Amino acid sequence: MARLIIPDEPTFATFTATEQAVFPISFALFDKANLRVSVNGLELSQSDFTFAGALLTGGGYQGGSVTLNNAATGDVRIWRDIRPVRATNYAPANNVPVGSVDAALNRLTAQQQELQRDVARSLKVGFGDDVPDMAEVLDASAAAVAAASEAETARDEAVAATANKLDLDASNVEAPAVVRGNLGVASLSSMPNLIDSYGAVVGSVAANVAAIALATATGPCFVPPGVFETDIYSNELVGVFYSDAGQISTLSADGGDFVLHKRAHNFAHMDRPPASFGDYNTTDRFWDGDWSQNFAPKEFRVSGGMTLGQPTVADYYLIRREAIPDFMYYLLDGSGYNDQTASNLGRTAGVASGRIVYNNGQGDLIAFHVSGFVTGAKAGSTNFLANPAVAGYGGDFTAGSDGVYLNSGELYLDGNGYDVAGVGWVINLNRTVAIGAKEAYWCGIRIQSIGLGTFSNTRVDSFFSGAGSARIGLDLVTGSYGSDRAAIALEETDRIYLRASNASSGLSPNSTVFNGTWISGESYGIALVHDGIASLLLSSGQATFGVPLYYSPGASVTPAVNGQVAHQLTSNTSFTIKAKGSDGVVRSVDLTLA
Repeated sequence: MARLIIPDEPTFATFTATEQAVFPISFALFDKANLRVSVNGLELSQSDFTFAGALLTGGGYQGGSVTLNNAATGDVRIWRDIRPVRATNYAPANNVPVGSVDAALNRLTAQQQELQRDVARSLKVGFGDDVPDMAEVLDASAAAVAAASEAETARDEAVAATANKLDLDASNVEAPAVVRGNLGVASLSSMPNLIDSYGAVVGSVAANVAAIALATATGPCFVPPGVFETDIYSNELVGVFYSDAGQISTLSADGGDFVLHKRAHNFAHMDRPPASFGDYNTTDRFWDGDWSQNFAPKEFRVSGGMTLGQPTVADYYLIRREAIPDFMYYLLDGSGYNDQTASNLGRTAGVASGRIVYNNGQGDLIAFHVSGFVTGAKAGSTNFLANPAVAGYGGDFTAGSDGVYLNSGELYLDGNGYDVAGVGWVINLNRTVAIGAKEAYWCGIRIQSIGLGTFSNTRVDSFFSGAGSARIGLDLVTGSYGSDRAAIALEETDRIYLRASNASSGLSPNSTVFNGTWISGESYGIALVHDGIASLLLSSGQATFGVPLYYSPGASVTPAVNGQVAHQLTSNTSFTIKAKGSDGVVRSVDLTLA
């Protein structure tokens, strides 16, 4: 029987319900009385719900399910609350009841978890500091809110007054932005200022170097408008600096001359390991690490059964752009240039998201990294396509006129004169269970043509196309293909063309010509067709030639295997047929040639 454990886990669960009665929980408990449940802030009594779970050795349950007497809609919260009582005691001079001790330790550990949960939600003060008067704290908070409201009112009045002086409609004047830079919802105005907080001066190198040193020791800093010159190198500028318009300039050796170059408006230099690390495998403990040397990281959560919509089969696929946390609408309107009419030379490119990565160290440097995790198969599903999925990249590209070019991705690898390795795309597959339930399968690359009709004029020209110089077109030598040895699989009557050609300037697959020579697997055998003529058919242990047979048999040939026949052109006037019988004796007959 499985034993109960008390792992480091949340001791509560929250749900956004829509007419839902059954709620799964995963945290450990000992009996139903340990559970408390609330719906939309109102706590239920013990008689309003039931609990079901598997009782384990160790005196409790490793989760289970809570069922409400009445289905709920809204915020449902379930948490564990074990009362601090001692439920058992042991008679003196008896054997130690190991099971009871184990259950008692489990209960004590669970109670410690709940104490830690509640203490973590309380206000904290430093060691040795006085506990603040909560009434004073609340009064100070209310005063700060009132001051902020007054400041916003004054700002609006100033904007309106300025608009009136300029004889403008005040409703068309945009108020100064409070949210700036890369901080999302945080205001840069509340951040220490390079001038006001640390004494930087535009035009004073010494003041700027001293101010940057103070900012580096303190934390993120706002750089006001202007260029702040220094006499330090870019790799000596350490810290996190935000700005809308200000920049710091650092030294760089260009051609032996030391000149100043501006750093980016938002600049960060990480020069030491983080002081602590989060747990990257959990959503709640991910951010527990030290992020002080990084730009403002983001966390975006989506919950609620209706938040992303509920499309039907007719809708096919639904993406709510409003639910994409980092979304850009890049409109290239009337800009851009194409110089040629028959090639892609001399053209511009607009880029919605750009990165330059420069690896002058060791190990890997990755421009984009994604990690995904998916769980929660749909109840009753019979095909893997009906279950949740996770993907690294997704998108769609749609044409709006004839002749345009749709391209889902393009990379350029340049050896730049060095002997290096280059692989266009690597996909590492780690399949751990190969049952194939719900029609599940694995493949490295799947290309799907969904046009109208397999043999209509809407079919694609090729699934794979290579152009340029290569030693091998398709190398499957190092693969392992199981007992079937199926390195390549073709359907009956599908062909491999042997004399195809392409004379187009762009080497486009729609210009490939087959030229009438192929090998195919037919229902009656393997056929070799040359110039449209069936030249050879291999079937049922025999070969049938559809063309004259020419061969050079040799002047002295002896069959090596029993049952083998050999032909020998002994001389200009003698042709010999030899056969090795089942007894191993070679017998022959000579034919005289006239």
